[in-house]
Amino acid sequence: SEVASLLESAGFSKSNPYYIVQQGKVSNLCVMKDQDRLNLLKEVAGTTVYEEKRAESLKIMQDTLNKREKVDEVLSFIDERLGELETEKREL
Repeated sequence: SEVASLLESAGFSKSNPYYIVQQGKVSNLCVMKDQDRLNLLKEVAGTTVYEEKRAESLKIMQDTLNKREKVDEVLSFIDERLGELETEKREL
């Protein structure tokens, strides 16, 4: 079902297995700027869905990396403080 929903979000469905491009879009394709043409072709091919999911995944990965760095900083602080406390313990 996950695959079916992904295909439906890309413009494919069980009732209509072909992606239909409107006549105006085909005509516009000939006169578009390169970037606009690329965006239209990505839309027709359904790759924009994957690019959006990729961007979302990259953001999640970056957030996770930031959280990991914070945890590493806290662990480093704890290790330093533990060393200081061990030194104080030996002195007493």
